[in-house]
Parts: sequence; structure tokens; C-alpha cells
Amino acid sequence: MSMDRLREKFEQFKALIAIPDFYNIAAAIRGPDTGNSSLKWIFTARIRYLIGVRNNGAAIRTINKVHIEHVENAVLNLRKGDLHYLDHVQHALTALASLGAIDHEEHWFLYYLADALHIIGASMDSEKKWILNEKRFAYGMNMLLWVINEYKDFIEV
Repeated sequence: MSMDRLREKFEQFKALIAIPDFYNIAAAIRGPDTGNSSLKWIFTARIRYLIGVRNNGAAIRTINKVHIEHVENAVLNLRKGDLHYLDHVQHALTALASLGAIDHEEHWFLYYLADALHIIGASMDSEKKWILNEKRFAYGMNMLLWVINEYKDFIEV
């Protein structure tokens, strides 16, 4: 690719990334800063696939199901830094739904799963040594159970 063509593409990229929906998608496909590999597999790898990422070395999830162990590990490894990432994920999923890039049911499964994980994570201290808000934690766990039950077609056991 010529330097002029590269500059042109870069200017197009800058214009797109200034749009909040595209910025959130870009943040979601980067993955969590904490290294939470389960969150990365559940959300990042799937969103990458949905936007067309294929064989470039990035992890992609081609099927719409997640294994229950990934959900369990996502909860066990939640960190405060994941909350910001989960915000981007929810906005990215909404953008993808408005573009018709994700199935309606899968969108809501992933959106509610991100929401439940966010609530659980926000109820704990940064080192996960204790629960700061028991009612909020219980609400998040109940929501997680609801998501797993309501969207069981997207869960592998």
C-alpha cells in the first residue's frame, strides 16, 4: 500500500473512531486491560468475529455459545478494571445490534451477561477480599442466574 493510500485510510479511520459507536467497538475488540481471559473469550472474541475479523492472529469465537466455565471464571477473575471494559462492551453490542450485525437474542444474552458481571464487580472491593454492598452483589448474582436460565441456548455445560 502506498504512503498516500495509507494516509487516506488513516484519515478515514480517525473520522470513524470519532464516532462513539465505532470507538466502543474498537475498545471492545481490544479486550480487558486486566487480562481476564474469560471476558476476552466471551465478549472480545465474539465481537471480533461479528465485525469480520478472521485469520489475523486474534482470538475469535465463531459460535454464539459460551461454556459455563468461562462464565464462572469471568466472575471469579473480575477486577475493577473490567468494569470500564464491560461498559464499552455493552455500548458496542448496542451499536452492532443497530447495524444488524448481531442476532437479536444473542445481543440481549451478551448485553445482560455484561450487565450482571458489571453489577457483581461493582459490589466488591478492588482486591475482591470482601463484598462492599451485599444487596448489590446478591442482585448481580441473581441477574447472572436469570441470564443463564433465560438464555440457556447460548450456554454450553
